[in-house]
Amino acid sequence: MKKTLTFLSSLIFTLPLCANTQTASDFDSQKISIDESKKESDFYLIIKGLSVLRQEADHETSHSGHGGGFDLGYRFAEGFAVEYDFTYGETKLEESDMTIGRIFYGQSLDLIYTKEVTEDVGIFGKFGYEHENEKVDAHHQKAEEDGINIGLGIEYALNSSYKIIAEYEHFTAKESDSDLVFGGVMFDF
Repeated sequence: MKKTLTFLSSLIFTLPLCANTQTASDFDSQKISIDESKKESDFYLIIKGLSVLRQEADHETSHSGHGGGFDLGYRFAEGFAVEYDFTYGETKLEESDMTIGRIFYGQSLDLIYTKEVTEDVGIFGKFGYEHENEKVDAHHQKAEEDGINIGLGIEYALNSSYKIIAEYEHFTAKESDSDLVFGGVMFDF
């Protein structure tokens, strides 16, 4: 009886150990599933604020302004993405005897390339086509322009779903020229 109890107790303690044994192929499949869970989603959304460094239109220049916007992107290849960008902003222009308010909004389609520097940090460049509308309050004028949008930026991963973004963009067209800086949060979905 004592031998039977000893055998049963040793069997009870060793069965869970036997059940948890894994082969090398089990570890490889777990590694693959962990690596796949680290992969970024193909789609992302960036919510961002902006500051106008310089905006020139109709031979008038502004060195201050603010606004916001969003980017909706799709990663289609290693490091490459295409992005729809919407931006809204307000600036104040100083003329000889008055301050003029200017409201602008732009939409662009950009090609993005991101180079991962480390696991958490990436640098990126963008190039695209932008359509911009603006309204000047004092003169009740409206204008539309098409031009080229280029930018550089850096991203820092907070976790697998969120990144902090900082970027500089330059827009140039026949009648206007702008330099903007953005700060925002990227969300993968």
